[in-house]
Amino acid sequence: MEQTPNQTSDATSNPYFTEEEKKIDDILRFLEPNPNLPAKLQGISRMFASLAIGVLHQTPRCPERTVAFRKILEAKDCAVRAAL
Repeated sequence: MEQTPNQTSDATSNPYFTEEEKKIDDILRFLEPNPNLPAKLQGISRMFASLAIGVLHQTPRCPERTVAFRKILEAKDCAVRAAL
């Protein structure tokens, strides 16, 4: 059975986004959970990475999708800071 990103505690062992996806949408590199964060903050970060995966796979590449990724990143940053 293939492991989904939410089933791993180490984001580097199972990246959320492929290198090709990150080349197309550079902002995705900021949406992958940082394995150096404490577990509580990684959980928050993972929620936003999962949301970005949905947007990536369900919408065409266009300026509005880029804005969606930027807003997801902004929301992730706020949520992580709120949990500090």
